[in-house]
Amino acid sequence: MHKYFLYIILISLAVSCSKKINFDKTNDGLEYAFIESNDSAKKANYGDVISIVMQIYAHDSLLFDTREIDFNYKLAIDSNDRPGSINEGFAMMHMGDSAIFKTDAFEFYHYTANVPQPKFIKKGDKLIFYVRLLNILSQEDLRREKERVERRMRSQENILLRDYLKRENIDVKPTKEGLYFISLKKTRGVKPIIGDSVFIHYTLSLTNNMPLESTLNRNPYGFVYGDSLQIKGINLGVGMMHEGEEAKLIIPSNLAYGNNRVGIIEPYSTLVFDVKLVRVKHN
Repeated sequence: MHKYFLYIILISLAVSCSKKINFDKTNDGLEYAFIESNDSAKKANYGDVISIVMQIYAHDSLLFDTREIDFNYKLAIDSNDRPGSINEGFAMMHMGDSAIFKTDAFEFYHYTANVPQPKFIKKGDKLIFYVRLLNILSQEDLRREKERVERRMRSQENILLRDYLKRENIDVKPTKEGLYFISLKKTRGVKPIIGDSVFIHYTLSLTNNMPLESTLNRNPYGFVYGDSLQIKGINLGVGMMHEGEEAKLIIPSNLAYGNNRVGIIEPYSTLVFDVKLVRVKHN
């Protein structure tokens, strides 16, 4: 933390004195000047994922600051970028280094970032990058970190699910796939078979009882039973119901969206559906 604030002080001084700094230049035209250099530390390579603090300036105006997004901001060093890009600068750095880079603004916006160029930036303008490299992750390091995060999130999901079941006094056993099915209103209607059109009303919430979506004020939601486009838990649950039946489906993430974020639904989220099977149409 001490080194981080030292970097902020150094960057502040560098911004105020940037016009007085002597820059070196690579063969491909990238201008650079190191504020701190740790040649004995681990060096970044193309393809590595790096954790950095970075500000981008043009005409003394701050355009981008990683601190506004994430204090552990990560990006991959793109080996396919054009010569003289900021990626060449990243690949020059060692862990703990602080440096200033100048690169062509047009090249950065149109090729490296591939985002619209601010209107006040003209052809030939330079962008100034102030960068501190905090950590370097190889693809293997990144894979292991991802696995650690996923294990932690799966563990947290299991804790929240157990708390929900206890809080709601639910003692049913899950199916072999892991679905919790609680029939709320039984009927003798027909059950769907694969390929049938089914129409359901549902209310979706999470285990914190936060409601997310409901069809109760609109037409029932229709889909083909067994369609792979539906999450597995919905197909499993609807397949256990009779026409007219109402049920609560508690669907762990392995039967829902898994490690994907969908809207405001976080990865490894258990979904709770209150469902009524309104109609079954044999096709």
